[in-house]
Amino acid sequence: MTGRAGVAGRRPGRTATAAAAALAVAAMLSACGAQGPSGADGPADLTGTVGADEAVNGGGPALVDASDVYYEGLALDDGDVVVVDADDAEVGTDALVAGAAVEVWVGDACAESQPVQCDVLAVRVLG
Repeated sequence: MTGRAGVAGRRPGRTATAAAAALAVAAMLSACGAQGPSGADGPADLTGTVGADEAVNGGGPALVDASDVYYEGLALDDGDVVVVDADDAEVGTDALVAGAAVEVWVGDACAESQPVQCDVLAVRVLG
């Protein structure tokens, strides 16, 4: 023995290495579960509720109670948007009803306006 308390024949650090490996695998599996619907990568950019207000998006579906106030009033039906349900089955823009909780993926560029105008890639309707 080397003067360390422990079990003869065990190398120090083996448990720590196994624990680190387990954490790395858990992190990779967690990241795999955080995928967006078709056309969107990774976790949602923001969350909120679908609202319909003549002052916002002409009465069409728009994001209200946004997790980031910058996106408040964002139009959710920009033509090419993929809309899915909680199981990622495509449902179409008819599912964007007032009061529905949603996750939203946006493109890289947004027009500085009020409300902001972004390329909405996908919307997941949670309920």
